[in-house]
Amino acid sequence: MMASKHPMAAYLRQHSQLIGVGRFPGLLYNLGAYPGAVYDSQTDQFVYGEVYQLNEPAQLLAELDQYEGVSAGAVESPAEPDEYVRERIPVQTEQGTFVCWTYLYNLPINQLPLLPMGRYS
Repeated sequence: MMASKHPMAAYLRQHSQLIGVGRFPGLLYNLGAYPGAVYDSQTDQFVYGEVYQLNEPAQLLAELDQYEGVSAGAVESPAEPDEYVRERIPVQTEQGTFVCWTYLYNLPINQLPLLPMGRYS
């Protein structure tokens, strides 16, 4: 998997250790400039990505939440939900299964193109 050159990806790599490639059951959609993953424990498809051990989880998660547009503890308005939510889900790696914080797409998926291989490049 090729490392992203995006500044936030570089920041994440500087403040964490890569555990390896991970996958979880779900679907990955092409939102244009970036992907949106949906967790679905009932599907036979997988979403692939990287798993990191964060050096300072509270600080880094707050920064990632801000970047991803996730409201920190705010009550969402049903008329304007956040594009992503951060949830803990089981992620399979070569080292075993870890329960990981994962940013999942939180808006309707109608008409979005599916990435059938579960990877975005």
